[in-house]
Amino acid sequence: MRLDAEKPILNLDDVRSFALLHGQRWLGQRLHMVELHGRHPWVDEKFSLLGYASKTQNPVFERGVPRPLAWMSSGASRFMVPGSDRAFRDASGVRYEYLIHGYPQDARQLAHLLLHLAHWPYMNQRCLNAGQVVTFDTLNFSEPGWAFDSVYITYPYEDDQQMYGEPDGQLRVANLRIQVMWVIPLHPAERAFIEADEANVDVFEERISTVRPNPGDLARPSVI
Repeated sequence: MRLDAEKPILNLDDVRSFALLHGQRWLGQRLHMVELHGRHPWVDEKFSLLGYASKTQNPVFERGVPRPLAWMSSGASRFMVPGSDRAFRDASGVRYEYLIHGYPQDARQLAHLLLHLAHWPYMNQRCLNAGQVVTFDTLNFSEPGWAFDSVYITYPYEDDQQMYGEPDGQLRVANLRIQVMWVIPLHPAERAFIEADEANVDVFEERISTVRPNPGDLARPSVI
């Protein structure tokens, strides 16, 4: 998605404003917000998680199961993500925001998860790629009671109807480029399956598309 601008992006207020406008144009009216403001070395001090109506389709919602929200981060990248200029072949580099599904009662835990994830590219000096697994141990994150131990990173194809055209999950304006990455919490069995063979990345995504688990259910069973 492209937004028009007459001048280059010069400060964080510009970045935040364009990202918020982008979320509204793509996902609609904001329904909820969780703020985790504080001083972070690489993440905006006004880091927030914004809740929108999800566009994902799933038969389970037609059977009366409440539809989760699509939660998108705001302020996940103060600076260019390390290595993104090479990965995306764009000299200006890329900033990331993250999208995850969940219910309002789980929003604060999800916000903390994405805040930890937002630090990962800078701490490791490399960008996150679609098909990548990141463990909670690596993120220094834990949530008692969760059955998950890691997250899977991919593009937000469930909520992006323009995925193979001009993606809604990507914002370009002036010298600013933001890529939204979809974050899926993983069971240990799912993580082990994906890590066992590079080809299993496609198999896992096919399994997600076939089994159609509720993406917002933090107690969902493993698809493996």
